[in-house]
Amino acid sequence: MVALPVELLSKVLPFHLAFDKNDFLIKGFGLSVPKIAKGISVDKPIQEFFQLIRPKIDFQLEPIQKNLNLSFILKSTTNAVELKGQVYLLPDGDTFVFICTPIVKEVSQLQTMGITLNDFALHDPIAEFLFMMQAHKKAFEESKSLSDKLTIQNRELLEKKKELEETLNLLRQHQEEIIRRKIAEQEAQKAKEIAEKEMELARKIQTCLLPIDVKIPGYEFLGYMQTATAVGGDYYDAFVDPNGKNWLAIGDVSGHGVSSGLIMMMVQTAIRASVYMNPNVGPKEQLETVNRIISSNIKQLDKSKYMTLTLFHEHKPGEFFFSGLHQDIYIFRYETQKIHSIETSGSWLGLYDLTNIFEIAQLELNPGDMMFLFTDGLTEAKLENGDLLDNHGLQKIVSDYASKPNLELKNKILECIAKYELLDDVTFVILRRET
Repeated sequence: MVALPVELLSKVLPFHLAFDKNDFLIKGFGLSVPKIAKGISVDKPIQEFFQLIRPKIDFQLEPIQKNLNLSFILKSTTNAVELKGQVYLLPDGDTFVFICTPIVKEVSQLQTMGITLNDFALHDPIAEFLFMMQAHKKAFEESKSLSDKLTIQNRELLEKKKELEETLNLLRQHQEEIIRRKIAEQEAQKAKEIAEKEMELARKIQTCLLPIDVKIPGYEFLGYMQTATAVGGDYYDAFVDPNGKNWLAIGDVSGHGVSSGLIMMMVQTAIRASVYMNPNVGPKEQLETVNRIISSNIKQLDKSKYMTLTLFHEHKPGEFFFSGLHQDIYIFRYETQKIHSIETSGSWLGLYDLTNIFEIAQLELNPGDMMFLFTDGLTEAKLENGDLLDNHGLQKIVSDYASKPNLELKNKILECIAKYELLDDVTFVILRRET
């Protein structure tokens, strides 16, 4: 084992225990251990908080050293939670570390244990940690003769680093003074240029997240977005998960501008990550997971924001499950040449403290059928006299040209709304099943 600081082990392994090999006094423990061992603290005997269930030995040096190759199970004396893992002797020769995790068969057990999923490491580090320990141990043994030299070199590097940091600090102060002078000379113009560049960069980052030339097997896909400002809060996505299943999403963050664009980018990342990690989970459960994450992030931003969003999952060819409250879904039936709308229901993202209830619904697209999704920037487009396009007007435009190819339908929509004032981001998606 490589000697890692107890503080680092506490963060990396939330359920580990470190204790002295001779007197078995606790030296350190993971951040989540106090939840299963009430009152635990350093310099107290480990036997006060845990029983050694397996192997059938006592907390004594010689029996433990003889059984280091076995898995150990410790049972909490306060709430009977069992920890399973491996005991290692750190290179300092004085400390045992028990790398472990609670034995959990069902998620429902967590409540009785007094812990939650957040108490576990985000990514299980045990296998990688053991591999690293093995490699470091071998490297430690092979390079022992060089350790003193490396220590001296490291000390010299730290001194040089300190000198460099001091020099950089002086340069930074000098640079800040130059910047202050330039801002004083050209404050208004410079501030405008910087803001424009930052907004353009944010716009590029946002647009690069949108699907371009995406191929959705079995469908003709077209997406369009026009932001009301340089950075918008609208969102759409289309991708194929590791199981080869199609996913589609459309959403709208309240308001627009940088904060809305930032939340949009967080949602795009969270949805893709959640689906790629759990492709067998449906859209309802995916949104429940994403809502927990996004609500927490929005709270940290100290912004009163929420997001309407509908997530679609094609579980069978032409059959979609969908979840999340957003605008109506327009469906054009190739067979009847008619269009109808489907209402969405459930919750918005960002309101986890109020609700995390997402409903599931289903729709079907037959060969030649088309699904049209949009954000409220379209329906809220306004004429000079104050009249809005509204849902009725938009549905009529789509209905009139629904049988046309996707690109022609897009162009007709843009042509029809050209006379309207667009007060919000405008986004729409056309998904047509191939015949």
